[in-house]
Amino acid sequence: MPDYSKLRSKLESLMSHRVRVELDTGASVVGTLERETTLPEGPVILVKLHNVLFYDGKDKELGRRDDLVFCLNMMRGISLDEGPRGRNV
Repeated sequence: MPDYSKLRSKLESLMSHRVRVELDTGASVVGTLERETTLPEGPVILVKLHNVLFYDGKDKELGRRDDLVFCLNMMRGISLDEGPRGRNV
């Protein structure tokens, strides 16, 4: 079972940022993490992304949506998807 306290702190640090959510299928979803997604306490179950792009396992864009709410049980990882990459800043 995931450690929801670590997940909560990770999500709080990424609120209002563009993030990439890697799914267990190899596909990924990119969008802005909405601030009102999480409850003040307890496990994080659902998240909401805004301006969403869908990618397959080969990073080919599959589609776009304005908003998406989904369950974190499918998530393999989440990371910042904006700003410089591949170098120390």
